[in-house]
Amino acid sequence: MVNQCICFFVEHNQKAWVKALLHICFNIMNTINASTGFLPFQLHIGRSPRLIPPILALPPSMDPDSEEERTRKFIAQLELDVMEAQDNLVAAKVDNCVMLLMKHCHHEYMQKSSGHVTKFMPRFDGPYTVIEVHPGTSTYTLDLPNWPNIFPTFHAS
Repeated sequence: MVNQCICFFVEHNQKAWVKALLHICFNIMNTINASTGFLPFQLHIGRSPRLIPPILALPPSMDPDSEEERTRKFIAQLELDVMEAQDNLVAAKVDNCVMLLMKHCHHEYMQKSSGHVTKFMPRFDGPYTVIEVHPGTSTYTLDLPNWPNIFPTFHAS
């Protein structure tokens, strides 16, 4: 995904990609992950960054117990979010969308005489819809509409 973002921002002469890295990193961290259902910022720092500052300042709390109670609630919510994200990552289900690893395509694209490099070639292709799940063998059958010559069942490792 990072390589695809860099390819989008990079000029044809492969200049100015360093300038785009901070923007790309922020956008990736501020995008809901389809597998976990959370922002990476939420799982890493416990909240989403503010994009627009609040117009009115909130009144300060005078009760020291309320600050402690808010901290406890915040930590408990963060733990629940992390546990839910881990549960969401356990296994793919029917109708989920998954990405396909494209490592085998790099060798076909790169030939000695062509001078091509695969540095910014996409690492994954998709998303493709899961149409069958075989948990006993860790295999998944995908709907591959653009690839009629490929066997659609893949092993998940």
